[in-house]
Amino acid sequence: MDKLKMSLGAIYMALKNPQTPIWLKFATILTVIYILSPIDLIPDYPILGYIDDVTLLSFMIFLLKNGIPKDVMQRSQEEILRRKHKLIQDAEQTANEVIINYSKSDDSSHSSSSRR
Repeated sequence: MDKLKMSLGAIYMALKNPQTPIWLKFATILTVIYILSPIDLIPDYPILGYIDDVTLLSFMIFLLKNGIPKDVMQRSQEEILRRKHKLIQDAEQTANEVIINYSKSDDSSHSSSSRR
């Protein structure tokens, strides 16, 4: 699931890049609208009704894979990884600060109570 989130983030970043063809951006927007729309070419009956959605998504994945310039996708993936590592570092730093502050406040409450 983590890989899927990272891939979707990289695709989103790549689609925002000016080097990505405008037709691909437009096709992606139309695909998302169609998938989320309650109006379908084939009504959503069990199994059979999802054929149009699956076909369209498969075609869109193919277009994204081949339409986004390789260097743009590479940079987007690297940026997503950089952001993930930064988020983890920030979370670790915040956790350490909270633990240190908690320890200091716990030590001071013990020392003040022992003076009484």
